[in-house]
Amino acid sequence: MRLHTFLILFALAIPLCLNGQHKRVVKADRAFEMRQYTDAIDYYRKAMKKVKKDKKETARLVFRIGVCYKMTNNSKKAESFFRRAMRGNYAEPLAALYYADALKQNGKWEEAKTQYLKYAEQYPDDPRGKLGAESIALTLEMLDNPNRFVVENMKKINSKEEDYAPAWGDSRYSSLVFSSSRDGVIGEELDPWTGLNFTDLFIVYQDRKGDWSTPGLFDKGPVNTLYNEGAASVVSNGSVVYFTRCRSVEGSDLGCRIYRATRNGQEWSEPSEVKLVNDSTVSMGHPTVSNDELEIYFSSDMPGGLGGKDIWVARRSNTGMD
Repeated sequence: MRLHTFLILFALAIPLCLNGQHKRVVKADRAFEMRQYTDAIDYYRKAMKKVKKDKKETARLVFRIGVCYKMTNNSKKAESFFRRAMRGNYAEPLAALYYADALKQNGKWEEAKTQYLKYAEQYPDDPRGKLGAESIALTLEMLDNPNRFVVENMKKINSKEEDYAPAWGDSRYSSLVFSSSRDGVIGEELDPWTGLNFTDLFIVYQDRKGDWSTPGLFDKGPVNTLYNEGAASVVSNGSVVYFTRCRSVEGSDLGCRIYRATRNGQEWSEPSEVKLVNDSTVSMGHPTVSNDELEIYFSSDMPGGLGGKDIWVARRSNTGMD
C-alpha cells in the first residue's frame, strides 16, 4: 500500500517538475522577446539548471544568453556564450555569425576572419560572411597604415556609463549635446534592455581657453523624460533640436521615433513627433538635419532597405510642409 501510494505521488510529481521547468524557460523567452535583456539573462541562467540534461535546449538557451550580452554591448561575455553554443552544436546559423562579430569586436582579428570565412563557405547566399572577412582585412590595413588623426578620450566629459552621439549645440561650435545614461538622468528606474539608467540628453560648454565645463542635463523636461532620449541634431544656432525618443509601456518596447522641439529663451517647447512614415511599426532615430530644416538623414528599419537598419533621407521644399 505504501509503495502504491509512493508511486502515485511520484507520477504526479513528474508533470509538476516538468511544468515548473517549462515555466522558467517561457518566462525567459518572454523577457527576451520583449527585449528585457538583463532580466532574460538572469531567467535563462536559472532555466539552464533545469534543462542541463537536454543538450539541444541547453545550447539554445546558451545562444540566447549570448544574444542578450550582444544586445547590451558586453562583447566579451557574448563571445564566450556564442563559443559555447557552437561547441554545443547549436544549429542556428546566426550563432556562427554572431561569434565572428564578437571576436571582431574584441580585436581578435585572425580568429574572426577565420569564422567569417567558414560562415561564408557554409552559407554562400548570405553576404555577411564575406563582408565580415573583408572588413577584417580593411581593419588590419588601416592599423598598419595609421593616418594623421589621433583619437583622444575626453575624460572630463565622459563617464563610466554609456556616453554617445555627440553633436554641436550651436553654430559657434562652443557646446556639445550628447546622450548618456550617467547619474543625474531624470528617471530613477533602470532600462530592462541594458540594465542601466534610461538615457537623457546632456550638454557641455567650451570657454575661450578651450576648456570644457562639467556636463549637465540639456533640460529637465519636456525634452528629457523618463524614457530614452538621445542622438540629437541641433540647428538654427541652437534654437531647434531634433532627437530620438524610445518609449516603452509596462515593459513593452514601442520603438523609437524622431521628435522636434524649439527654444524660446531658456525654455523648450513640448516636442512634436516628426512624421516621416505612416507605419507605426517602423522604428526611426539618429536624425541629422540641415540648418534650413529642409533635409533630414536618419536611421530606420523601414521596408525597402538592405537589411536591419539603414540610413535614409527625406527632403521638403519648405518648412511649412509636413
